[in-house]
Parts: sequence; C-alpha cells; structure tokens
Amino acid sequence: MNLERGPQLSESPLAAPLERLTRACLAAPGKVVIGAVVLALIAVLATASGLAMKTSRLDLLSPRSEYNQRWLAYLAEFGDRDDAIVLVRSPQPAKLAAALEDLAKKVRSGETHFESIFYRRDLSRVKGKALHFSSIEELRTLSQETARAAQLFPTADVPLDPTAVLAQLNNRLETIDVTTTQMRAQVEAQYLQTLGMIGAVIGEQTARPAAPGNSLEQLEARLLQLNAQYLTTDDGNTAFLLLKLKSSNTSEFARGSEAIGKLRAIITQARADHPDTWIGLTGMPIIEFDEMQASQTDMVWTSIASLIAVAFLFVAGYGGMRHALLACAVLLLGMAYAFGFVTLAIGHLNILSAAFGVILVGLGIDFGIHYVASYLRLRKNGYSIDEALMRTATDVGPSVLTGGITTAAGFFCAALTDFTGVRELGIVAGGGILLCVITAVTVLPALLKLVDSRIENREVPAILPAANWVRGFSESPRLTLAFFAVLTLVLCLGLFDLKFDHNLLNLQPRGIESAQIERELFIDRDDSVWFALSICENREELRARKAKFESLGCVAKTEEIVSLLPSSSIEKEQLIATIHKQLARLPDVVPSPAPLRADALLNEVRRASRLLAETSQQESPAAALAQLTAQSLAQIPPQVLEASWAQAQAAMMQTAIQSLRPLAELSNPEPPTLEDLPPELTSRFVGITHKHLIRVFAKGSIWDMDELATFVGELEKVDPQVTGHPVQTFYASQHMQQSYITAGLYALVAVFVLLVIDFRSFRASLLAMVPLLVGFLQMCGTIGWLGIPLNPANMIVLPLLLGIGVDDGVHLVHEMRRSRGRFKLSNSTAVAVILTSTTTMASFGSMILARHRGLQTLGQVLTIGVLCCLSMSLLAFPALLTWLTRHREELDEDEEDILQLARGTTTPPTDVDVPSIPSTFAVPPAKSPTRVIDEPPPVEEPAPQPMVDVSPAVKRPQRTETFFQTTLTAHQAPPESAPEPALEEPLPEEIESLLDSLTRGGASVDDSSSLEYAQGDGSSQQYLPESSVEPLADESSDGILGPRRLITPARRILPTRQSPGEGEANPDEV
Repeated sequence: MNLERGPQLSESPLAAPLERLTRACLAAPGKVVIGAVVLALIAVLATASGLAMKTSRLDLLSPRSEYNQRWLAYLAEFGDRDDAIVLVRSPQPAKLAAALEDLAKKVRSGETHFESIFYRRDLSRVKGKALHFSSIEELRTLSQETARAAQLFPTADVPLDPTAVLAQLNNRLETIDVTTTQMRAQVEAQYLQTLGMIGAVIGEQTARPAAPGNSLEQLEARLLQLNAQYLTTDDGNTAFLLLKLKSSNTSEFARGSEAIGKLRAIITQARADHPDTWIGLTGMPIIEFDEMQASQTDMVWTSIASLIAVAFLFVAGYGGMRHALLACAVLLLGMAYAFGFVTLAIGHLNILSAAFGVILVGLGIDFGIHYVASYLRLRKNGYSIDEALMRTATDVGPSVLTGGITTAAGFFCAALTDFTGVRELGIVAGGGILLCVITAVTVLPALLKLVDSRIENREVPAILPAANWVRGFSESPRLTLAFFAVLTLVLCLGLFDLKFDHNLLNLQPRGIESAQIERELFIDRDDSVWFALSICENREELRARKAKFESLGCVAKTEEIVSLLPSSSIEKEQLIATIHKQLARLPDVVPSPAPLRADALLNEVRRASRLLAETSQQESPAAALAQLTAQSLAQIPPQVLEASWAQAQAAMMQTAIQSLRPLAELSNPEPPTLEDLPPELTSRFVGITHKHLIRVFAKGSIWDMDELATFVGELEKVDPQVTGHPVQTFYASQHMQQSYITAGLYALVAVFVLLVIDFRSFRASLLAMVPLLVGFLQMCGTIGWLGIPLNPANMIVLPLLLGIGVDDGVHLVHEMRRSRGRFKLSNSTAVAVILTSTTTMASFGSMILARHRGLQTLGQVLTIGVLCCLSMSLLAFPALLTWLTRHREELDEDEEDILQLARGTTTPPTDVDVPSIPSTFAVPPAKSPTRVIDEPPPVEEPAPQPMVDVSPAVKRPQRTETFFQTTLTAHQAPPESAPEPALEEPLPEEIESLLDSLTRGGASVDDSSSLEYAQGDGSSQQYLPESSVEPLADESSDGILGPRRLITPARRILPTRQSPGEGEANPDEV
C-alpha cells in the first residue's frame, strides 16, 4: 500500500464499528453512564471481598521450574519460615550476656508471636553420654585407669592387700605359659600396676603408677564444649538470637507483620534497659517486610505527587479542568473494572503484579487524552457536540483502540512465559489496559455529551499550539533525520556498558537497618542468611558430602548438626559399658584400709622378682621394678611400712572417689540421639522425615554473577539437588530476565500483526513501530552511558515502553493517512503525544525520589525511555512522515478540516438538532479534472440586488478561529428562488476572510444566493476551491452579505485531480 497517496476515509476496519458504538452511546448517554457507575461499584465490592495479596518472593516463581521444585522440597521437609535474627554487640562479655538473657526472657513471654527461640547451644542432655565423644584409644586407656583405680576398693573376689595380689600373680606365673608376646605383655602390665602402687606408698617416685588424669583432662575439655554456650562471632563481641515468627492473622498484608511489630517493641525496650549494648534486627523475613513497607510508603507519596503533576499537565494541555476531570473519572471506572477482573481471573496480586495500578494510571490515561484532544479541536472548529464525538470516534477512535489493543497484547504476551510473577503481571495489566480503552471509547463519549450539553454555550478551552513549537524540525526533515541518526548511533555506544544487576541487596531501600546489617554481616564475616542448603538422607551421607563441600575452593565453611552427635560402634559401646561397670563399684564414702604384713609383702616381692627374671628371655621392666621394690622394702622398718601403707591407701581411695565420681555420671552406655539435643536446634537441621541438612557458605561475593555461577555450579557437582537463597537467586534472576525478553519478542510480533490488521499495510505497520524501536535503543544506550543497570525491579520497563512507543506511532501514522496534503503535525495530536508521555513520566518519574532503590531505578529507566520515545514521536517521526509525503500538496491544518467538511466526511446523527447553513457554502461535485490555466480578467458583474428578509432570524454558525460549521453534504442546494435568510449580526471576520478567499480570481456572489467561480471559457461553476489563489489585484464591490473584494489573478492554481491507481478508491469521492 502506497504511504504517499491521499488517505481513504475510515480506512481502519475499526472505524465503522466504533461509529455505530458511539452512535448507540450518544442515543442514551445517561443510561450508559449510570450503567458504568453501577458496574464499577459491583467491581469494587467484589475486589474488597475477594482480592488477596501475596507478598512472598516465592509466589513469583513457577512451581513447575526444576530449581523451584528443589526449594519446595526443602520447605516441605523443614518448614517455610526463615529465621529473624537479633544481634547484640558489646566488648564486655558480662553486659553482652545480660542483654542477651534479658532479650530472650522478653521474647519467650510472647508465645503467641514467636517460637523456636535459639540463642545458646545447651547440650546438657547429652552430657550424661559424654564418653561417647571419646575415641576408641581414649576409651581403652580410660578403661585401664578406672580398672586400676577400682582395685583400691575391696570386693568379694578382689582383695585390697597387695601381698595377696602379688601372691595371686606369682601363682599364676608359675602355672601358665607366658612365652607368647601377648600373654607376656598382660602379665607384665599387672605386675607393673601392683608394684607401682606399692612403690607409691613407700615413696619411690620412679615407680608411681600413671594417674588417671591424662584421659580425664581431655574429657573435661570436651565437656566444656557440651556446656551451654551463646551463639557468638569468633571475637565474642557479637551474639545472635534466632527465632521464627508466628502469623496467625490471615488478614495481615505482609506475613508476620504483627509479630515483627511486637519484636521491634521488645528491642526498643531492651535498648533502653541496656544502653551500653548495641541491638539490631535482620533476617530474610525482616528484610522482605522492610522492603515491602518502604515501597508502600514510597508508592503512596509518589502517587500523590504524580497525581498533582498529571493534573497540572492536564490543565496546561487542555486549558481547563472540566475535560481533564472527565478523562480521569473514566480512568477510575476502568481501573475499578480492572481490579474486578483481577479478582475474578486470578484472585490475588503478587509483588510484581501489585504495580499494575501504577501501570494503568500511566498508560490507561493515554486513551482519554487522545480522545479529548481530538474532541476539543473539533469543537473549537465549530462542530457540535454530537458531530465532534462522531468525528472523533471515526478519526481518532481506531488509533485509540488499536493503541490499547496493541499495548494489552504486549502485556498478554507475558502470560506465555513460565515465570509466575511476569505471567500474572501480563494478565492483570493486559486485561486492565483493555478494560480502560473499552471504557474510554464507550463511557467517555456519553459522559462528554452529558456534561458539555448542559454548558454548550460556554467557550471551548483552547488547546495549546504545541505543533507550532516543533514544526521547525519538520521543515527540514532531512537535516532532522540525519541529526537523530547520528544521535542514536552515539547513544548506542552505551550498549556496551549496559549491565544487569542481580544483587537484591542493591534494591533495598536506603537507610533500612535490616539491609545494612545483612550487608555488614556478609562483608565483614562472610556469614549471612545467604547460604546454600543440601539435604541428606542419613548421617553417613551427610559426613561424606560435607567433606566434599569443604574441599571446594569456593566454600568458606559448612554447618550441620551431625557433628554434635558422636559416631558409635560396638567396640566403643562395650568399652563404655565396662567403664560404667567399673565406676559403679565406687563407694559413696572412703572405706577403712586393709592391714598390711610387711614381712609377707617383702617375700612376695622377692618371689615376683625371681619368677619374672626366670620367665623372661630379655630384660623385663617388671622384673627390674620388682627387684628395686624388694630392695626398698628391705630398708624400711616393718612398723613404719605398715603405718605408711594405711595412710597412703586412704588418701588414694579418697582421690579416686573424687576424680572418678563425675566420670560415673558421664558413662551412660546408651549412645546419644537427636532427642538429646535442644528442639530449637534440631528443628533447623533435621526434617520431619529425619533427613539432615547442611548449610554451605560461599567464599567471596555471591552477588557477583560470575562467582555465584561458579559457586552454584560447583555445589551441583556434589549435590545436583542443592538449593537455598543463592541458588534460587541465581536461577530466578536469569529466569525473570529471560521471561521479560521472551515476552518482549512475543509482544513485538503480536503488536505488528495487530497493526497490519488495523492499517492493512506492512509498510504502515512497520512505520508505526519506528518511534518504539529507535526510542528503545536510545534508552538502552543512555542508561548504559549513565551507568544505570537493569535489575529485576526495572525490567518491567519493556512492556511499559512498548505500549507508550507504539501508541504514539499509531496515532501519528493514522493522522498521516487521514491528511490530504503533506503531513503536518496537528496541535491536538501534538498535545496528546506530549500529555501521554509527560503524564507517564510524572507517574513514574516521581519514583526517582523514592528510598526504595528498585523503584528509584524503575523511575529513572522509564523516564529516560519515555523521554526518548517522546523526542522520536514529536521531533524525528513527524519529520520522517513529512519527508515520506513530500510529493503531496502542502495544506494547513485548517484547510484539511475545510476539505473534509466540503467532502461530507462527517455525517451527523439524524436525531441531532443542528442549525442549517445557507446553500451558498454547498459544494457540488466536480464535473471534470481541473488544472493550471491562464484566464483573462473576468467581466465585472452587475451589482447584486439587496437581500429580502423573508424569514425570521436564524442561528448563525458557531464562531471559530478560521472556519465555519456546516452539516451539509455535497449536492445540497436550496431552490433558485429561495431568498437568503437574514442574519442577526454581521458575519465574523473569519467567515469574511473565507469568502474573500473563495471569491478570488473572478468569483462573485449573485442575488440568487449561489457562489459562482469564473472559468476560463467565460462560463461559471459553483465550486469550492481546494487551494489558495495568488492575488494580483484588489478592488472593492458590494455583495449580498456586505462589502466584498474582487481579485483578478493573471494566473491561478487549481488542484489537480489525480486518477486513482489500480485497486484504489477514488480519494476525491464524496
């Protein structure tokens, strides 16, 4: 289809349906408005009772995505609530502990709001089984030491007299074969133990037996780890209190908001009670809540600011408040329908789709802007209310409806993605835009007629002459296009610096304590809530997997609960049972020592020395010790030895009881189990089906996408089902980014198809998309130059910019195709384009001042994008359309309206009372093509007869700037004898100027009320010229309607009637 030819009226297939729809709405405007208001009230009631709000980030993700299924499996096993974290900081341990205990006490009192409070690791229930934490070698040594200590106490089969003990050993040595190494070692050990005890009594330091303290000291150190310990940093200056929030109130906008408020009140009180300690609050629930609260606050005050700015722009653009308020009222009706649609179609909003209200304000108002701008222009040009509305419906209505449908299609294409947040946003925003545009083309005409018909005689507000401000760009189209081409190329260089920021902390509001603390924890300690999670079926799998994780270079540390429970074996359990049995022999009080016979003891020692020497093939430590002990005993008087023995034996029994009694309390032979650990600890690491959890912390910054990709990739090599916030963030950000890109590509295809249906031309459809495509490139390059990254919050700019750019392009191409001459941007279209863009920038640009940095970057990117599309639509694109229509004749905007009036392009409703216009202004059909001709000066006609007033005064056409109002179609003319009606007052200067232009070149008005135009052959023809006449001479004469001038041209230019091409309708047909 040739873009340069004259337009076909109502070429769009939407024109005829819109004309019929508007006619029906104007037939009963009151019923339409009342029905619209009632329907809006029903929608509001349905929304108030049925619309829910989902504020979790999890609601944005598709449950069908593989990475999200991992997370859902974790939530099913371990619960769906993250920890809120209270931090207490003080360099003084005593004050730190006091503040922490006070906080814990206050938090425990709020059982209705908090649960699973964990601030210290209390393993007292495991303490009775502490021996299970010892190794096999340690238990063997401890068993020998307890057995030796147990010999100090008498039993039925174990005597306390060392003489009897040595006698038993000597008898055994004489009767058994001790040639084997193992047997020899056992005998040697028993001799060493008994002789050592004797040596300790007689004061031989070299022969003292090993005290049981070596193994006990190791055990005591291990017991200290089982005592209650606060959760602190490595330096001990910062302690943590973890808790989970209860959310029993289902009406809460944000989950746990009531509990968070209670917790913050407790912290405020604790800060007052402990001024020397610093207390802070963070954690994923707190960060998300603070983000939601800050964004809500920002949205409220920025919305108020944007409404004020939009109202100011409306008044400035339309010159009054009345029509601006009507357009806003229709927008509110459309938004009510949109919320009702969301309630019925989805039933809830999420974090992303909650922004669709702002989208409707920014984009939904555009349809009313274009509609009202065209209506006011036509009213200013003399059209009645019904005529102006009908003309607007056929001229601007198709472009309004096409712009709305294409914008909605752009959002609906987002529903084709599998990212839940983007999909739901596409559905609710697309449906809302569609309802807003339907409301604009149905309710707005009826509302305009109702309001304006009551004040019809009031002067119509004047639209700003915006087209005149930018017309200079279209006067030199090649220069303008070259400038914008160079500008676009320069801006596109910034595409190389365009980045996508995946760091969610960079989206958090400025000055939010929870986000600052989280950032500090991550930077200073490499420790935060951002850790990966690996689920293991049992302890053995967990230990093996933990070792693999800790061997990775990207892993800083791991946390799990299995290491709190010792490994067990049959041998370990047997040794602990033996120790427990030996320790059970300990008496409650020290018994009386057994008497000692010194001579008998000396004889048995000497006997032992001889037997050990005889049975040993090499030097024996036991034989040497026996010989040394015999020599010492021989030197001590018997009475002294017996007294020393009784005294030493009592002391040793007292020491054994004191040291081994605590050990008896730790020797429970049953191994520790998970039930022995605190429930607030096990609930975080052991699932409902007893699966175990490992927390894996990254080394380095997980907000660097390359490092995060490495971290996730390495973990998945160990555990393909690993999950957690870093894994979710990695895949979800990529998924969201790809979903927006995919939706944008789908939307471009859908929009192009809809444009082809509307324009019925591939070239016109491509042309309408030029402002969008070039504006989008300029925006991306500009934010690259400015260093503003794309992020999950501002990626929504893609469908928003699609709607804005396409809408303006559609209106401009429709205007070009309606125009008869060379394209010139009209004031109404220029004002509409400016208002649609500036109101959108006012709606979203106010977000630049928001604290929430996600909203801030959204406002920055969208404002830059809309500004780029505005410059293209207002400056470059009109220059392009002017250059494409350069072969057409140049006509002013006023001449365009005159031609369309003369061709009868507007058919008023039959039931409208319109004042009739004298047939002097009627235009008969052209009989033959006209051309440039030379004519002799016309013969001056006789003076006309005075007009006879034979009828009452009639209502004159409404006064306009340059035009008159008419509702006559072609070929309408009164009978020749009909007299001219009398006028109430002289015609305005505008009509006199029009008559002047119509009578140039020999035109005259005779007494039969017909306007004749002199032809070159001397004949005359009633005709309304389609172009100006270059005057050469001017002389005055009197006419029917007063003084007139005769202008005699030497050469006049008449329009050349072109024959239509093949398959094209006649552009001059009336």
